[in-house]
Amino acid sequence: MEKFIKQRNSGAHVQKVNSLPCTRHNVIALLNQLGRQLQGKRVAVLTNEYHLRRFLEFWSRLQNEYDFRVAEPLGIAAEWICPSVETDFTIAALELRRKAEARGVADLRAGKYVDRCLDQLASFRDHLAKSPESYLSPAEQKRMVCAG
Repeated sequence: MEKFIKQRNSGAHVQKVNSLPCTRHNVIALLNQLGRQLQGKRVAVLTNEYHLRRFLEFWSRLQNEYDFRVAEPLGIAAEWICPSVETDFTIAALELRRKAEARGVADLRAGKYVDRCLDQLASFRDHLAKSPESYLSPAEQKRMVCAG
């Protein structure tokens, strides 16, 4: 992806951020690992069109856990840049995914969202033991210390 972006904008700054495998923890990892560096800068996030709303919703909600503020990023859907060839199968699969994403955003706004990634934390024990500050939100880090 870095190569793709830099071919189109050689001056773009692209930085890899490792995270746990869910959208919420993607945002947490960005804020943990780059948050202070991003203050006062323009930031763009490239993701799937169907993830974009939920990603931005998590971003605005998670800001409250941090003692710094980073402006909401410019959301860019990969499909806007490089449309995929859609077949009847992919159109049907994408429609199901869009509906699931819409339910996820509605659940998040209603306070009913379940982060399934939290159920899998034991499988990431090695990464979390080495640097929980990279992967977990401040509230999750506190809970980990209290449970520890």
